[in-house]
Amino acid sequence: MFGKSAWQHVTISLRQANQFNTLPAMVTSETKPPSNPGNNLPKLWLLTNRFTTIGQPLPRIVRNCTAAGVKMTIMSETDLAPWVALELAEKLAAEMHKHGGRLLVSERADLAQLANTDGVIITSSGFPASRLKKLLNKPSMIGLLVRAEQEMIRASLNDIDLVLAVNIFSSEDLNSPPQDSELDRLRSIVDASSVPVVAAGGMTPQRAPYALEAGARSIAMSEVAMESLNINQLVQAFRQAIGGID
Repeated sequence: MFGKSAWQHVTISLRQANQFNTLPAMVTSETKPPSNPGNNLPKLWLLTNRFTTIGQPLPRIVRNCTAAGVKMTIMSETDLAPWVALELAEKLAAEMHKHGGRLLVSERADLAQLANTDGVIITSSGFPASRLKKLLNKPSMIGLLVRAEQEMIRASLNDIDLVLAVNIFSSEDLNSPPQDSELDRLRSIVDASSVPVVAAGGMTPQRAPYALEAGARSIAMSEVAMESLNINQLVQAFRQAIGGID
């Protein structure tokens, strides 16, 4: 997922985030998202990837997912031109907030602030979460993206609300069962984490139960949702596979 798709295209870092620490929020939503960002993480998340949408606009996909009951979305399209990324983040945040959901953005704390999103996903080399929470306009979630246990060891989990474990299932056959090595890697990340782990990468209704059994608190669908022509049916399949999505 992130290894060979949208995440590798993220080229804008957080090094300029402090320039925005006095800017007020530019977007407000008619429906305010929940005020306790670290509590009650839902089982099913959406991770956007514009490179696999087969021509469908991202706001439409997010709208369909939220209407089907998905409450958490991570926007990874932060490699876009700043004004394009901001416009997209505003649209996606508005769609999520209409249904009481939340939107996180990858790496861009400045974008999260300007678009009034609900948090940011950082890497182990990013700014400390405690500093970012002071930068953002409201109680916000900070997630740490990792690919292996070694990144957990190098990273500080102070003020981190969740760990996003990516590239979990790498097989091209999305219906194939996970490999033992993939599950072992996920277990090692879960064991090293003191906060909930969201598993992402090649996630399907067939594979999702394996991720939860390995200790993940939640799973994030991406390619299957980006390519789906029937989001309601897909979300229902996840709901049946993992015993609910909330």
